Amino acid sequence: MRTRAETSNMRSSRAKLAGTSTAATAGAPAWRTLRRPAVALPAIGVVVALAAWMGTVASERSRERWAREEALPQMLALIANDDYAAALALAEQVEAVLPNDPALADAIAQASVTAPIVTDPPGADVYVRSYDDRAADWRLVGRSPIEAERLPRRSAVEIRVEKEGFDPVEVASGVPGFFFRPTGAPPITLRPSGAVPPEMVFVPGGDFPVRITGFNTLLRAHLDAFLIDRYEVTNAEYKEFVDAGGYSDPRYWEGLDFVRDGRRLSWEEAAVLLVDQTGRPGPSTWEFGTFPPQQEAYPVSGVSWYEAVAYNRFREKSLPTIYHWARAAIEPDGVQVFVTHLLAQANFNGEGPLPVVESRAMGPYGTYDTAGNVKEWAWNASGDHRWLLGGAWDDEQRMYSVRFTSPTFDRSSRHGFRGVRYVEGEPNDSLAAPVESFSRDYNAARPVSEAVYQAYRRPLLYVPGELDAREESVDDTLEEYRRIKVTLDAGYVNERMAIYLFLPKGGAPPYQAAVFFPGLDAFMNRSTGEPYPTVPSESLGAVVSSGRAVIIPTWSGSMDRWDDFDSQSGEQSKRSLRTKMAEWTEDLGRTIDYLESRDDIDAERIFYFGVSFGSSTSLPLLDLESRLRAALLLLPGYTYRQVPPEMDAVNYAPHITMPVLMIGGRDDYVFPVEIAQRPLFEQLGTPAADKRHLLYPMGHGPIPRGQFLRDVLPWLDQYLGPVR
Repeated sequence: MRTRAETSNMRSSRAKLAGTSTAATAGAPAWRTLRRPAVALPAIGVVVALAAWMGTVASERSRERWAREEALPQMLALIANDDYAAALALAEQVEAVLPNDPALADAIAQASVTAPIVTDPPGADVYVRSYDDRAADWRLVGRSPIEAERLPRRSAVEIRVEKEGFDPVEVASGVPGFFFRPTGAPPITLRPSGAVPPEMVFVPGGDFPVRITGFNTLLRAHLDAFLIDRYEVTNAEYKEFVDAGGYSDPRYWEGLDFVRDGRRLSWEEAAVLLVDQTGRPGPSTWEFGTFPPQQEAYPVSGVSWYEAVAYNRFREKSLPTIYHWARAAIEPDGVQVFVTHLLAQANFNGEGPLPVVESRAMGPYGTYDTAGNVKEWAWNASGDHRWLLGGAWDDEQRMYSVRFTSPTFDRSSRHGFRGVRYVEGEPNDSLAAPVESFSRDYNAARPVSEAVYQAYRRPLLYVPGELDAREESVDDTLEEYRRIKVTLDAGYVNERMAIYLFLPKGGAPPYQAAVFFPGLDAFMNRSTGEPYPTVPSESLGAVVSSGRAVIIPTWSGSMDRWDDFDSQSGEQSKRSLRTKMAEWTEDLGRTIDYLESRDDIDAERIFYFGVSFGSSTSLPLLDLESRLRAALLLLPGYTYRQVPPEMDAVNYAPHITMPVLMIGGRDDYVFPVEIAQRPLFEQLGTPAADKRHLLYPMGHGPIPRGQFLRDVLPWLDQYLGPVR
């Protein structure tokens, strides 16, 4: 047992130890205090939180630095190279870091199109995927109406619409395009479940342009809604007609006028010709009354126009008119963004047709293979021929929209068809009437003799006169240029014409100047407001940005000087065109006279800038006006119009000797490369070293801005000199 003294000593020792500990704690450094668990845990939490916050701030700053210093410049570089899809994908990452950044907003506006998606009826689920990646998953973007969906420029998309009680619908569109544009986009129409047979698609009615080469681009056909086959008729489907005795049933052949080589045949005489390779009823590509093995899903081919009509009657359908075919097959949008993507998927320049179920070339309303695979018979006649559309597997891509006719008994292995069903009655007589095919081989075209050329040219030459120029207004509020409106006496009618000058703020006078001749849109309707409040296109904007002036006269027949010359036909049209060429020469001459009077314009460096109509129908101006130093022709080609010889560009092209840069669309349906663009280029009198023909991956526009800048600005520097 411990003694009382030992116990007392132990208590004393403990007390000393306790006192020592308390004293030590009171005077100890903070780091030692933090080692005590009761204090350390909360304090460490504060430090960790502070470190995390500091890390977050550093990370955010790092991300902002990446967004501003790396991603935004990279995005602008992608836009400059016209890679809008990649630019927009990068923008979505940047937007998460810089949601309200003005520079980002400007770049997104350059890279994308934002537009509504509307359905009839509303309340449908809308899905989108890239047209070029059909294996991609559908992306749900919302329920219609969708106020704004953002997609990359110059792309193409598929849109799928679903609503309970209605058949699902798939359509395709360019961006911008018919179904996807900032204003005026039509609704995607849904039909009640079962209203559209599964093998067909619905095409709504309305007034639409006929986007086939050689048709006046102002022509609009009124069509009622109709159904059209999703695919070309297949061998298996056609065999049902053969096996049902279709070739011997007079109901399907009644009323057909059998004509071969100018001689009318009876039905019995015609039937002898409509046999396969073994003499049995059927297409010319078959044997023993059936198609080749393993080809049930291939499009039927080797059928005449008569057989296509009879089969469709068997199915209670009709052959489409060229207008209905074009409506379903070609997006009715003038800028033609979609066509390049469609043709990239189509079966052209191939070795043979493909099964219809393998096609990736979907048209705007869900049809397949209207481009390529086999040519398709249409109802309309042209003389003793009938129309075939869309091109075949061994054609060039340009045949997608090029006029083509063939004898009604032509049973080529390249010819097939599809059917339509007119839900609101048969088409009227004007739609079903013969359509004559005007075509001209410009490769073989020859200009008139020198004496005849001079006789044509002399009355068109400009004769100077009093201008009475008046400066009507000056707008100095625009960021990149000053806009000046000037009026002059027209000289040939009792009226005044306006000239719009856009003078760059980034250059120094005297300015080189582009005199602009617009496309056909400027001649379609009378302008109800100021025709040119700003520069009307990105390509012209690029010219101003380079430090050059843009000059836009209101040409006779355009804008507020509109008349109906372009809606006329026959001899009346030719007379009007003769008058217009003389008036345009006067407009151009008086414009240059005025420019020569200004100290801020370099009169020795004025060049012509034409687009489409201004690079085709008005081409004689390049020969008739000697003060032009060069010509930039966008979307050019010999015209599809029937024009009087006095203004036929074929007779003027060899006399055009100035430097010329032509920029055309590889897939242009208005001016196809082989029959409209290349002959013009080759027949220009410009020395070979001073003319260029560039083909961009597009239809009839739009012009890729980045590529335009890379090609055009150095060319202008070469032939007009660098800007001041």
